[in-house]
Amino acid sequence: MTERPSLGVGLMSGTSLDGMDAALVRFERPTRASLLAFATRPYTAAERLRIEQAISHGSARELALLHAQLAHWAADAVQAVLDAGAVLPSDLDFIAFPGQTIWHEPPSVTWQLGEPALLAERFGTRIVSGFRARDLAAGGEGAPLVPVADVLLFGAPDGGRILLNIGGMANLTYVPQLAVDQGAFAFDTGPGVALIDAIARLVDPSRPFDQDGALAAQGRVDTGLLSRLLADEYFEAPPPKSTGR
Repeated sequence: MTERPSLGVGLMSGTSLDGMDAALVRFERPTRASLLAFATRPYTAAERLRIEQAISHGSARELALLHAQLAHWAADAVQAVLDAGAVLPSDLDFIAFPGQTIWHEPPSVTWQLGEPALLAERFGTRIVSGFRARDLAAGGEGAPLVPVADVLLFGAPDGGRILLNIGGMANLTYVPQLAVDQGAFAFDTGPGVALIDAIARLVDPSRPFDQDGALAAQGRVDTGLLSRLLADEYFEAPPPKSTGR
């Protein structure tokens, strides 16, 4: 990682479109990272709708303006986590900003909005960005960081472990052993919170998500619909694979 402890802010805005998360993390060695503070800059219903409309039929102007606005929302999240951790921007070694994915279709393209130059000017530190597109260009699926973190931080020291993340798109990583990447692999298992949240809002527009699975717990499995969904060719494709909204 580095020869000395480093301090960074990692940003994330996933396909669930619920907000911009910021984590203030100290890295001491490759297998040791400490979470110092966490903050979320939630998207309002209007902001979420703006992103959804940009994805479905945004004009060049709308996409360009959203590209800048997302960076401002990211800056809000960075400032919030710095305040929570009592840290100055000058103390940071980097800010990692993947941007907001608006289209993901590997191996052709993965496209994120959010202007990193605005963060660089606001906080005066190194901005790491563009790693989704770089991973895709190198033959990956455009989601390079979660598997690396899983291998270095969350693997078991004495055997294999499967780590499941139910994000906007659900994904898992198989880690054969802590800090051992030989034999590790990761892939998206399919839709996750993006679909769950959308259905919750269809049932009750005032709900941003299904708190504690309360709505789901009242329902029953529609086996016919489930079979139709699982018949999608994506589930038959071998990993590595990834999907999007």
